[in-house]
Amino acid sequence: MSSYDGGAGAGDVEETPLIDTSVAHPARVYDYWLGGKDNFAADREAGELALKAYPDLAQAVRSNRAFLARAVRYLTSEAGIRQFLDIGTGIPSASNTHEVAQLEAPDSRIVYVDNDPIVLTHARALLTSTRQGDCAYIQADLRDHDAIMAQAARTLDLGRPTAL
Repeated sequence: MSSYDGGAGAGDVEETPLIDTSVAHPARVYDYWLGGKDNFAADREAGELALKAYPDLAQAVRSNRAFLARAVRYLTSEAGIRQFLDIGTGIPSASNTHEVAQLEAPDSRIVYVDNDPIVLTHARALLTSTRQGDCAYIQADLRDHDAIMAQAARTLDLGRPTAL
């Protein structure tokens, strides 16, 4: 089961964000550094300019992603965690939290949070769950912790251990 809460109220029609591929976007530049496919020429150009200033940036981004996968794998297989709240998720890529967690424990429940409408568009298409678990997406600002926790409680049992 997968669900998405874009913040629209009952009866509201959720609009697809306008995507200007001629202007670099931070989430797509990050996707470029990860070696992803969800980026455009402007994103790659901006990514290359950043790499000129910080040549190890792409490796640092990939190392961060590898750490995420190791941490989730440890939490599921060694610590027995079955719930994850991933805030600032970015565009779904390889080794997403739900993929790693549900590979180890198919009944894992994951809630992703990001405030970027472009990330929401990608999340709708790419975030799917195992039949035993659940995967949800919330469009919210990380500073709005009350809204995040209220919406996350629709998928997660916040009385049980949850990895953040």
